[in-house]
Amino acid sequence: MVAELEQQSLPALSWQNDETDREIRRDMLKELHKMVEDKQNDSTSIESPPDQMLRRLPDLLRRLESVLYITAPSMEAYLDRSTLKNRLKSILLLQSPQDSRKPVSTE
Repeated sequence: MVAELEQQSLPALSWQNDETDREIRRDMLKELHKMVEDKQNDSTSIESPPDQMLRRLPDLLRRLESVLYITAPSMEAYLDRSTLKNRLKSILLLQSPQDSRKPVSTE
């Protein structure tokens, strides 16, 4: 589902602009990385994530950021940190029903 949302074309009169928004999108990606790091540091689990998961994490975060960007109705909504966790949860819950894995926790 994430891949399908990423492939949606932007409307002609959309607020998004790949050239001017590049730095803002980089900042959002850094924020997503920070959220994951904070979650790992707060984890009560002694086990660290498998190497395969860690290798896939940068790609997953780029894809999540892309969906956040594409689906936001405005720049203000895209940048709204107060709704970020809920928006991420919504995206992760939209995973394909055939996907038997649990959605990733963002809390």
